[in-house]
Amino acid sequence: MGDLHAHLDNLLKILSENCLLAHLAAGNASLVILGDAVHSEDPAQMEEMDSSVLMMDFIFKMKCQFPENFFYLLGNHDSFATKISKNGISQGVLMRKRLLELRGEEYVAEMQKCYDLLPMVLRTDSCAACHAAPPRKRISHKKLVNLRAYPKICKEILTSRLKRSHYLAGYDKRDVRHFRESLGLSKRAPFVVGHTPLDPFGSFWKNAGNIKGHHIIFSGRQDGPSIFIQIRKKMIPLTYPAEQLTKIINEVD
Repeated sequence: MGDLHAHLDNLLKILSENCLLAHLAAGNASLVILGDAVHSEDPAQMEEMDSSVLMMDFIFKMKCQFPENFFYLLGNHDSFATKISKNGISQGVLMRKRLLELRGEEYVAEMQKCYDLLPMVLRTDSCAACHAAPPRKRISHKKLVNLRAYPKICKEILTSRLKRSHYLAGYDKRDVRHFRESLGLSKRAPFVVGHTPLDPFGSFWKNAGNIKGHHIIFSGRQDGPSIFIQIRKKMIPLTYPAEQLTKIINEVD
């Protein structure tokens, strides 16, 4: 799953489809969220943080329930830093303030510890993923394991975007190739990132930038979520209509 940006209904919708919860319980599937589950991008909701608090509560519940096959990667919005802002609104600061009001200092300290410990890169025998981008240079296994000792590389992984005509500083095909090589994967192994809203491409962009096996996913659209499902070595995009599942659950006696 890509960025959710406080759309809990989108996460619930995905979990309710294709018997995913049952497969997670049976250990037959894994679910990976590529960061940025918090902080609404709706202009009218950017200062509202209760939906983000609820989202993280649910994610923690899922991790406790499925510790071996539910994963959350660090995104650039997973922080209390003052630089985490949208349209001039310091969402990281507002999230910390709201958590202090609701849960207190100890909870905020534990949330910060969570941010500090979240992984940044997923690597399996057949695919790789991270929040935003591969590093711009080859990277050793030692550096991958100790990423937080290399802030510049972390910034690239969390904030960069695909090189395009309006973003010439972004990563390109060579960077994706080097990253696959650094991870010991084949040259066509699926590599998936989130971070980039995809209009006019919708919620997913296969072979993004004409790079074979490189896909971008965004799961926080108001009209419903999209995901990539990996079956064998193929990444298959699925899109679902929006459904107000949180409201339905809250109305159940």
